[in-house]
Amino acid sequence: MTEDQKQLINEWIEDARMLLHAHMNLSETMRTKHRKLGIPAAVLSAIVGTSVFASIGKDPSIYTQVAVGLASVAAA
Repeated sequence: MTEDQKQLINEWIEDARMLLHAHMNLSETMRTKHRKLGIPAAVLSAIVGTSVFASIGKDPSIYTQVAVGLASVAAA
């Protein structure tokens, strides 16, 4: 193997290392964003689902209907 070939392989290895670090950093950023968005969405969905089932047997006021509607839009 010539020196040029060795140098090319070393450059490829260095590029692969940089891409690996960039990928891992972005992965951690996306994991954080997933938690900040996913957990509130799941909680809001649970609240909306509970509110809908709780109000099925009743005649809810217009404010309750609007609140449940807004919460369902926010959860979506």
